[in-house]
Amino acid sequence: MKLTFLPAGVCWNALMIWVYAANVKDLLAPGTSRATRRYVTLRLVRTPAVFLVSIPVAVISPSLGAYCWILIAPVGIWINRYTRPAGDDGKLAS
Repeated sequence: MKLTFLPAGVCWNALMIWVYAANVKDLLAPGTSRATRRYVTLRLVRTPAVFLVSIPVAVISPSLGAYCWILIAPVGIWINRYTRPAGDDGKLAS
């Protein structure tokens, strides 16, 4: 059971670090757009959100709750398709 919450906990910690960095002056690259900040935030929120949704489902049906975790992939695809900032090709700056 403890291992079940490990991925959500790791993602939650990454989200908190990102939120802090995104809201404190000079911790992100100069010129980081609001759209990029929103995109990264959504990418980091998806795993804890899916785990949170799967908890009440797991109360009703534990196996169905575990199958809810598969939603992490389609949610990520949706985020990439509809919230990626314009001009972002997904490559890291060198």
